[in-house]
Amino acid sequence: MSRPFAEAQYFCTHPDFELHVWARARHGRLVRGFGRLGQKSLTLWNEGVLTREERDLGFQFLQGRSPGLEPTPSAAAALPDAKSVLQLASLWSIDPTTLDGFFKEPGKGLLGRPPWAKT
Repeated sequence: MSRPFAEAQYFCTHPDFELHVWARARHGRLVRGFGRLGQKSLTLWNEGVLTREERDLGFQFLQGRSPGLEPTPSAAAALPDAKSVLQLASLWSIDPTTLDGFFKEPGKGLLGRPPWAKT
């Protein structure tokens, strides 16, 4: 999806299992991916360089961690949760929980180029 549209993002959160996943790809390449299953205290995926937006949300503990390695107890307060996944979505593009407010009537969809896309 990111090849023809310049960028694609994925966000998933399941509070019951404390599952939180996000990914960002640009121009056909994965830039950042992270997934954590908090119920099992397991980092499932940690690929790419920490983004500025992740740092702004206090996710510094993610940098350099391999899957399965857990943060130190002092960093536990900064673990991702459903709210922080939606905050990250908002910083990267749009909070998906707000979409209903934009699309009250059925439509044909939207197509456009993000400001950072090269023409």
